[in-house]
This record gives sequence, structure tokens and C-alpha cells, in this order.
Amino acid sequence: MNSNTGGRAVARGKINFTTVRNFAVTEVEVIDKCNAQGTGDGLGAYLLVQADFGNGAEYVQRFPTPFKDVDGCNNGGFSSPGISYAFESGKIRRVRVQILECDGSDGLPGDSDCFDNTFSAWKDNPHYP
Repeated sequence: MNSNTGGRAVARGKINFTTVRNFAVTEVEVIDKCNAQGTGDGLGAYLLVQADFGNGAEYVQRFPTPFKDVDGCNNGGFSSPGISYAFESGKIRRVRVQILECDGSDGLPGDSDCFDNTFSAWKDNPHYP
């Protein structure tokens, strides 16, 4: 929740691993929620994927996704059947998602106009070594 205006972002979806190097984020829904007064906070909702390649150094990468709700709060949100990720050079140990509220950015971590970064629990890859 953005502490300045009270809006919030929510997301739902599934993470499915197909191999040690591939996973998909499916049945995705991202919703920008209005504050208690029913007004918008001017922020969009963005979903990112974070992958841990487990090389002993807690090597973690974040990836933007096409999943976002940026055209107003309480308007039905954004839904998608999903997207797949493949990595030739790394074995994926585990994955989680991050939901952010941002003002006019691309939703990438470190953006100064992003608030409320919330992470899901890690999901372990059953194919990991």
C-alpha cells in the first residue's frame, strides 16, 4: 500500500517449472486497487519476476514482465494466460514474484518513483539439481 494515498496493488498467478532452466508464470492477474475513498493514487501496478540461480552467492536477477495495470484503479485490472522464461546459462533454484506500485516508470527495482514492493514466497524448482 502507498502510505501517502492508501491505494494498493494485488496480483495472482502460478509459477510452473518445466525443466531446471525453464519456468512459466501463468494465469496472471494484476489489479490496481483504489483507496478507501474510491479515488486513485496515481500509481500503476507492476509485476516482476525474481529468479535465484543458486550458485552459492545468492545470485538473484529481477526481470520486468508485461503484466501491469496502469490505466486507473478498480477498473478490472490486467489478466494474461502467462509468459515463459528460459535460461541457457543458468540453473534456476527458485522463483518468486514482486508487485510494485510506481508513478510513470517501467516498474524496475530501484526506480525512485516506486513504492510498496511486496514479494511472494519463494517457489522451489523441483528440477533443480
